[in-house]
Amino acid sequence: MLSAREIFEHELDKRKIKYKGPDSIGFYKVNTENFEVTINLENITKNYARDKDPEAVIHFIDQSLTRFRTPPWNTAKKLIFFSVEPSDYNFNRSIHYAVTDSLSKVLVITDPDEGKITWVTPEMIKEWNVSQSEAEMNAAENMGGLLKGIRLEVEQIDDFKLAMIPINSVFKASTIFSPNFKKLALTDVGWPVLVVIPCRDFIYIIPEKDEALLDKLGGVVQREYRTSGYPITTEVLKISDDGIKAIGKYPE
Repeated sequence: MLSAREIFEHELDKRKIKYKGPDSIGFYKVNTENFEVTINLENITKNYARDKDPEAVIHFIDQSLTRFRTPPWNTAKKLIFFSVEPSDYNFNRSIHYAVTDSLSKVLVITDPDEGKITWVTPEMIKEWNVSQSEAEMNAAENMGGLLKGIRLEVEQIDDFKLAMIPINSVFKASTIFSPNFKKLALTDVGWPVLVVIPCRDFIYIIPEKDEALLDKLGGVVQREYRTSGYPITTEVLKISDDGIKAIGKYPE
């Protein structure tokens, strides 16, 4: 099986795109007809090792070589969401809020196939000629749309309930910010809940009363965190009417 690096270089060669690298820290300089882009394969290499999907590498190339242009508000309002991100990122001027010591809630915009996530800045809000509150209301509405018509998938483990959200989205873990998350949880597992989100596309939900089940989930949480290209946290979160609170953490 070809490595992610071999697939990446072969695809660029096939497209007759010039590049240099990787350098000593693994970065490539790729030259398109209109601009140069620096690309790091670390995240996609982890995902490829985990999923064994060469098409994901090719899709990564397509997204990396597409220059982001802020769409008009009529388009953007359907593509803005809240993303859960590790708090140790440098968010610069992007619109973000601390959630726990390890997590932040970031206003983002994506493309229609969720291939690229871009943090929203005040300059982008100004360009759209809307208020920040209006942009965030649209993001909340779009987050709710992710869970519309969805029921949790619930697995019985001994006397405990383990629930998952059956959606294919880069915002799967971020659905903890969806306005209808409580309603979703109440229907199948109750409220409050305990949640783990080790990476962008993974979430486990358990009733607070089933806290003892956490002892059995550590290995899965650590593996997903360590092997994903987009790790988030090994924290255990309690989500209740009082908000989101970290109540523990697995070793990273």
